[in-house]
Amino acid sequence: MIGKVVMVDLRTSLIFHTEVLHRSETNGSSPQMEVEGLRRLLRWLSADKWKISSITTDRNRFFPALLDEMKVEIGDVQHFWDGWHLVKWFGNNLRKEAKYRSCAPLIVWYEKLKTHMWKAIEVGEGERVRHIFNTCLKHVQDVHVWPKEDATGPYTACGHAPLERTTRARPEVISEGTAAFERLERLVLNKTLQRDLAKASHRGGTSVCESKNALDRLYCRKEIFYPLFTYKLYAMLSTMHFNTLRLAEMAGERRVQRVIEVRRKFFSRASRMVFKAPVPHLWRDQIAQAVLDARRRHHEDPAAEVNLQDDELNVQEMIDAEDAFEGGEVEDIFDSLSCSDDEEEYEEEPSEEL
Repeated sequence: MIGKVVMVDLRTSLIFHTEVLHRSETNGSSPQMEVEGLRRLLRWLSADKWKISSITTDRNRFFPALLDEMKVEIGDVQHFWDGWHLVKWFGNNLRKEAKYRSCAPLIVWYEKLKTHMWKAIEVGEGERVRHIFNTCLKHVQDVHVWPKEDATGPYTACGHAPLERTTRARPEVISEGTAAFERLERLVLNKTLQRDLAKASHRGGTSVCESKNALDRLYCRKEIFYPLFTYKLYAMLSTMHFNTLRLAEMAGERRVQRVIEVRRKFFSRASRMVFKAPVPHLWRDQIAQAVLDARRRHHEDPAAEVNLQDDELNVQEMIDAEDAFEGGEVEDIFDSLSCSDDEEEYEEEPSEEL
């Protein structure tokens, strides 16, 4: 029911603003919630005379049309796709292809091909990104030098050091003409993917947004249906929390205390968890003091009693929502809703069939 669109400065990783929308504002369409949220964010920046040079987004296909529509308001804005979403899409589809008969060798290359795509996005620019990525079609065949081709552009050799030669066949090699290679080639050379790679950016804000979402769930529990007016408040609280940590990190105040490796359910390799020094959140004390001061003024000024009653009613609505959840009445709340769950994910798969 509730959607959030976050604007992040990619140079500092600070969160500028969060737009909170209810699904009813876009006739229940999740992709259109993203579009409307981005429109409001761009107008928010434009109203303060900010100059936008470029923007990096997920692969919502409606975003380019929105930027064209708003060109008069915001000027020409370079648009990039977040490379994380491209790598995720490629990895998901590679897993699907590996399930077909005689295609099991593809899973051996799963991590390496995803890493190769990410490296191509990091070091390349424009058409070079796809040319670098396409060299993987040679590497998986154990071919590391080749004549010039359209798919690989100016690149005619792999970028790694010479591999040690052996008389034994390499078990991970995928030969041209096999079912596994044909499916991999079709996936790599997918027209939509190739077009999007030319607009890929490694400076996307997905990691920031994921951290922000985790904080949102701390300040506003996802299982509880709060009054609609509260969601913007919770978004502001989590934004202040995140920016406090980020500013402390930029100032060198968040030193790493320990690092551990964990194995997650859907990943074959371990990922790192970094624990850093805690940071005081002074803004919490300031908010608490401001609330206490406001309530004191309400009690001292009888004319403010009406406003106080409104505030108490709003607070009571939030308390009732949490009590309903804790008391086991959440099913009744779900049954009374006609909208679908807010976790419906926008399908990022390109329109072209693989």
